[in-house]
Amino acid sequence: RVDRYVRGVGDDKTAEEALRGFACDDGGTTRWLWRNVPSENFVAWLREHNQTADVKVGFFGLDLFAADRSARAVVEYLGCVDHAAARRAEGSYACFLASASPDDYASACAAEARVDARACEARIAAARDACEKVLADLQVNRFDYWDIMGANQLLMAEMNAEVVVSAQQFYAKRLLEPDVNRSIRDQ
Repeated sequence: RVDRYVRGVGDDKTAEEALRGFACDDGGTTRWLWRNVPSENFVAWLREHNQTADVKVGFFGLDLFAADRSARAVVEYLGCVDHAAARRAEGSYACFLASASPDDYASACAAEARVDARACEARIAAARDACEKVLADLQVNRFDYWDIMGANQLLMAEMNAEVVVSAQQFYAKRLLEPDVNRSIRDQ
């Protein structure tokens, strides 16, 4: 939403409205990161800049605290360019798409680990491999997909796939190393 607002093509009337697209279902972290006065001022400035600039700018950002939304965005993109890849991605991202939050994914893994640690490790490794394969497949097919939907949509799909890979790694590490906290995601 913010990018569309900055480029003057979205439905939002103000920067604040555009920034409402960043959800706050994580206890407020996302609100603190994006929905604040400095971000609002920056987004408004970008839009103003674009009104007179020869070279327009965009706003490409990712909500790193919303792996489920990133997973859905990748599946939706692939649904437009490659139906078989979309079905594979849905299966690969099932751990995030089926959970209310990535924390639920970690909790489910933890519950499984208490019952069978080896099975849990195998499940985590399989999830990692599957998430990485979705990203690799996007990159291998980038020129075909680019021709179908364009560079900006492909870039966003690849970046969202990166978020899912990073989130899976973070939650797996958090499960296997209990002293890991949210701040590691920011490194």
